[in-house]
Amino acid sequence: MTKTLYIKEKYIDACINTNTANHFAQVFEGSVDTAFIESYLEEMAESYKALNDNSKVVVIKGIQGTGKSTFLDLVTASLKENVYSFYFNCSEITTLDDIFFSFYMNLAKSNFRKDLEAQGKIKNQSMDERLINFLKKIKTPFLFVFDSFENMLNENSEIESEEFQNFLSYLISLPTVKILVAGRVIFEKIFKLPENEVCTIR
Repeated sequence: MTKTLYIKEKYIDACINTNTANHFAQVFEGSVDTAFIESYLEEMAESYKALNDNSKVVVIKGIQGTGKSTFLDLVTASLKENVYSFYFNCSEITTLDDIFFSFYMNLAKSNFRKDLEAQGKIKNQSMDERLINFLKKIKTPFLFVFDSFENMLNENSEIESEEFQNFLSYLISLPTVKILVAGRVIFEKIFKLPENEVCTIR
């Protein structure tokens, strides 16, 4: 089976092979703070490698204000044109319905609108069923990005909602999907994957 590549070659080359912050910033055409890149160049290279290799989940850990959201923006900006990314910023009151609705609205504005409408012609399907079936049939690589992921966890650092846990497990089971999460405290065991399929970047 051919391995699906998520990151554009020019970013891999700039970050991994050249390994200089100035060159990496130039590849982004000046839209990136060089000082930020200097601080996280090694971590960027690690995230690129993980997404292009066997990792199903990439975890970005760090306390508030350390640049996790900026890091996520850089990663998603580095994706190949054929990769679809969906970003969701979790809050303490986020439900699975919130995520489904946001995902549905994003798809409705994308090139997948016709595929989504085709699912809508199937009678007696709820919105979440349409999305689940859509993901099952689509062959496009998807990257789900969840920011502030700690808001989905309980006091024991486990996923609070069983529905959300089941949805994550479903996403992980799909060969075309990878997950990128960022948060203050995230334990890899919640993803129920072998160690070599979860990459943690601090």
